[in-house]
Amino acid sequence: QNPDERVHLVYVCVAAMVMRIEPAHQQMVKRLSKYAPVVVVLTLCVLSPEQESSWISQVKELLPEAKDVVAVLALDKPIRGYKVPSYGLDSLVARSIELLDSDRQ
Repeated sequence: QNPDERVHLVYVCVAAMVMRIEPAHQQMVKRLSKYAPVVVVLTLCVLSPEQESSWISQVKELLPEAKDVVAVLALDKPIRGYKVPSYGLDSLVARSIELLDSDRQ
């Protein structure tokens, strides 16, 4: 297959605050990982660092075919008078580049 005509990386987005992986997520990651590396993106993540770390570990166990799990808050999020600053996009881009580079070799 022509490398320019195939999928090189797949993002499966999961709302972080739901803190639940559905059977559909498991089936999707398993199926898609046969064709390209899969990164699970935990979106809108405003969990504490401890909760986030624990949730990422659980997601990695539930979706072992995923190459990585990255938590992201793409935009600052106001919550009860506080502002949670955005984070995670740099990590997502860096990990994506690593996976794309290793895929080319």
